[in-house]
Amino acid sequence: MQVILIGFMGSGKSSTSASLAKKMQCPVYDLDAVIEERIQMPIAKYFKQHGEAAFRKVECDTLAETMQLDGILSTGGGTPLSPSSFDLIKHTDCKTIYLDASNDTIENRIKKDKHNNRPLVEKLGFDGLMNLKLQRHPTYQALSDYTIKVDDLSVTEVVNKIIEIIKEK
Repeated sequence: MQVILIGFMGSGKSSTSASLAKKMQCPVYDLDAVIEERIQMPIAKYFKQHGEAAFRKVECDTLAETMQLDGILSTGGGTPLSPSSFDLIKHTDCKTIYLDASNDTIENRIKKDKHNNRPLVEKLGFDGLMNLKLQRHPTYQALSDYTIKVDDLSVTEVVNKIIEIIKEK
């Protein structure tokens, strides 16, 4: 893996990773999509049927396998919260970049998302979601090699910043 993107939902991990992979001409792996392909069902359904512990095990196993591949990896917003997944990411040689978005940016992006399949939004509402983001922030910071504040940046600008980071070696 060349780069791992972490951050809260709505921070732009999926769109940034896809654009970055295209520009770098390498594969992109959206961990949630890789997991859904592996379990042959939506994550929300798997979560309901098998519980969080079973999901986190599948997530960690899939993360470990995917990290061995070449390309760009976009994690799920909750991926770094599992101690096993945190350790995998923390001890990798590739750059881990935290895409940090403000509450307003996240709320606006989630509201604009017409294909919004985010059970946490329905369950927690935006106030609860922002509280969860606040709780996760220290974990994202502890795990990242670099943080990019994405609020006033286009996807292209974020991609260009990541390419600069990669070139630093």
